[in-house]
Amino acid sequence: GKPSSVLNSNTNKVLQKLAADLQLLVERRPIDFEAEVDSFEEVGAVGTAVVVTPIRSLTRGDRTWRFGEPKVLRQLRDRVRAIQNGEAQDTHQWMRRIELDDQPQKAMLSVYPGL
Repeated sequence: GKPSSVLNSNTNKVLQKLAADLQLLVERRPIDFEAEVDSFEEVGAVGTAVVVTPIRSLTRGDRTWRFGEPKVLRQLRDRVRAIQNGEAQDTHQWMRRIELDDQPQKAMLSVYPGL
């Protein structure tokens, strides 16, 4: 059956916001796969640990669609990673410093707890 929704994950929200920051058109809507798939330049699967995984091809029945080099997806992933690692400014205040009970001299950064 058809999925009724897109997972409303924090990673998805962050990628959408960073895409908008890059002046990219961000749409959150159902698609007509057969009518639109030929227009897709890049396709990715969103996840927490790897942020976004580029998909090189999709196969449905005897038909296969291939997608281009994931330049935009890579740019978005690299931006998220840079923010997570403190290498890029966190202009959206997604990161929070969390003190560790068992190691008070150390702390870790928590990713987008405010979303």
